[in-house]
Amino acid sequence: MDIVFVLLCCLGIPMEEDEEERDTSIKGRLLMLVNKIKSQSYKAQEPKEKKQAAPSNLKELISQTMVSWAQECHIQDPKLVRKMFSLLRRQYDSVGELLRAMRKTYTISATSVQDTINLLASLGQIRSLLSVRMGKEEEKLMIDGLSNIMNNKVFYQHPNLMRILGMHETVMEVMVNVLGGDKSQEIAFPKMVASCCRFLCYFCRISRQNQKAMFDHLSYLLENSSVGLASPAMRGSTPLDVAASSVMDNNGLALALEEPDLDKVVTYLAGCGLQSCPMLLAKGYPDIGWNPIEGERYLSFLRFAVFVNGESVEENSSVVVKLLIRRPECFGPALRGEGGNGLLAAMKEAIKISETPALDLPGSVHRVSSDLSADGDDEEEVVHMGNAIMSFYSALIDLLGRCAPEMHVCIFWML
Repeated sequence: MDIVFVLLCCLGIPMEEDEEERDTSIKGRLLMLVNKIKSQSYKAQEPKEKKQAAPSNLKELISQTMVSWAQECHIQDPKLVRKMFSLLRRQYDSVGELLRAMRKTYTISATSVQDTINLLASLGQIRSLLSVRMGKEEEKLMIDGLSNIMNNKVFYQHPNLMRILGMHETVMEVMVNVLGGDKSQEIAFPKMVASCCRFLCYFCRISRQNQKAMFDHLSYLLENSSVGLASPAMRGSTPLDVAASSVMDNNGLALALEEPDLDKVVTYLAGCGLQSCPMLLAKGYPDIGWNPIEGERYLSFLRFAVFVNGESVEENSSVVVKLLIRRPECFGPALRGEGGNGLLAAMKEAIKISETPALDLPGSVHRVSSDLSADGDDEEEVVHMGNAIMSFYSALIDLLGRCAPEMHVCIFWML
């Protein structure tokens, strides 16, 4: 048995008798071996060279394309690979696709068809304005679109539809674009911000699931909570009001508030106890050394966090009390540390301020008074310092009372 025969046996190539007799030299037999190997290799490759059948439908086209791409060695991006196989998986998940689509399916009665068309038209108009440079005309179109949606009965009849259409996400995008990244600058379109916040507050009130959808944006809303707080015309229509609406009368979401969220609010409240409101100072209001107007609004938010559906939320109450004790600036000048004069003295001082126009109103008192008599709209923009101080301490007492409902503890806080 020679070496060529051994190689043939190892490779599994049979040796025919006529070929063995025809050429017995080593060289000839080696050449024969190479030819046989080439012949078998060519035959093995023939099936692979056959063209793949053309796809007969979209499903086969997607499947064949994804499989072909997956076999290519130059695709290295993990995101692309994930998307490819996600698309490939969807080809065999038609039942799951239908089930997910059914959850987003609504049946509208014939009487609501026109209202639904109008609602979608307003939503489309708002979304189309997101890509253009904002001006006064665009602001009016945006406000009108939001007003049309809120006045549409479908908005209240189908709250889940509003959420699935992503209306809150669209309005949030509008507000983010208007506010921008610099919160210290004056708002370019305050009326539009007020309209967006008013829309989102209504959005939260029509459904608990909608509250949860806005609760996911709580961090952004609190970071921009100072926007519009000092303006009486925007009361109830600020990012802080939207944040409050997202937890109002909802035990589950109130309990979902974390200490960093409450600490952020208390930190802003402490800042109100240390410096006056820049916006009011710019309008000529007297400098009283602190900011009761915005402080009262933060106290109201904390009240919604600690008191839900007529019951005290003990978990939040203990956290809020702990955070307030750490920052005595939150209690205003009258109750701040040992130097405070007491709550009764603060009330008397507020009454005195309200009776003195030079201390209660901006410098141009006579001009403001004449304007109020001519145009009632300007009255909403006037802030009375005496009333603001009284409102702050009233909100503070109310918050502390809800944090500690026992009567003896309430009396202790007041003292």
